[in-house]
Amino acid sequence: MIIRRYLVWASTATASQRAKAADALVRAYAQSPLSPSDRDDVLKALDDLARDESPEVRRALAEALSRSPEVPQAILAKLAEDGEAALPLLATSPALTTEQLVDCAAVGDVTAQMAIAGRQALPVPAAAALAEIAPADVLVKLAANEGAKLSPGVLERMLSRVGDDPEFQAALGTRRDLPAFTRQAIAARMSERLAQFAVQQGWLSPAEGERLHRQARDAATVAMAAEADASELARLVTHLIESDQLTIGLLLRALLSGETALVEIALADLAGISRDVAHAALYERKGAGFARLYRRAGLAEGLLPVFTAALDAFHDVAIKRPADGRLSPGLVAGALQGCRAMPEEAAAPVLALLEGFAAEAAEHAVTGESEISVTAVDERAGSELPRALAA
Repeated sequence: MIIRRYLVWASTATASQRAKAADALVRAYAQSPLSPSDRDDVLKALDDLARDESPEVRRALAEALSRSPEVPQAILAKLAEDGEAALPLLATSPALTTEQLVDCAAVGDVTAQMAIAGRQALPVPAAAALAEIAPADVLVKLAANEGAKLSPGVLERMLSRVGDDPEFQAALGTRRDLPAFTRQAIAARMSERLAQFAVQQGWLSPAEGERLHRQARDAATVAMAAEADASELARLVTHLIESDQLTIGLLLRALLSGETALVEIALADLAGISRDVAHAALYERKGAGFARLYRRAGLAEGLLPVFTAALDAFHDVAIKRPADGRLSPGLVAGALQGCRAMPEEAAAPVLALLEGFAAEAAEHAVTGESEISVTAVDERAGSELPRALAA
């Protein structure tokens, strides 16, 4: 009876009137205690609205359905592919499944993708679909949506596609859930862009621009390592290795900043050993374990005296401040002493690097911070090296 009355009424009603009827019919379907027969009639009326020739009516139906957790799936599927009329559903409907969102992200136009990118609690598969094919504007909106669940794989794909876009970098930088490797990738790209701009303006030579880029990138990397937990730090090291950013200069900066966890994981990965073995080698005082680890990691033999001197200084100097990734003047001074054990020709490049470190450490020195000698720093950790480094 309901459907017959509706069809008679709808045949003469204006599009605006039918649009208003959509909300009432959706509320009746979702909230009213209907008999099975009446419920079937309402469902048929909703299906009729979903096929209405007026976009205004179909959009009104989509808006009404987007507020309801109980939606007829056949009608939902039909409206979800209905161009502009589908936007309210794509943006907010709790009834859309992950599979439907993935399909709509894959086949929808940019407007549809924009609506999906702004959804709260957007599931990872839908975000992955957007990361794979959506244009930069959509990915900027996705990056800014803190409700979207962005897995490391999704973040990597977004970075590989639009990582150089300044708007994307800015949007991604506002997220509070970014893993350390993603923040490092953004910092590296931004420092590179700033250095290139300075070179283009004639303020720096290409060599000076590259040096500035490396310095800013490495300083940001060590600062992020200081804040990262163990799992984040391991992922960061993997990213640094894969992106060819794990350089001698970065490892030395980390050691001279007291961020030995970064050095441990990096050397363990490069040497193909466990982190426990690397840890024991780093904390063995005045022993040969670190030299074996260093060589096994494939690092430049000529710089071993500098690393050894820096490590000796680390054992003898403790920084009375929270770890923040900043260079320690005391540790830098210890590394400079190591240059004396190197041939003059080989020492010149690393001496320039260390003098730059010394200037940076002095510039960032904070009043009230001090460094004191200690009698023991985890001496037992390296007292007995595992056999993995004995060979």
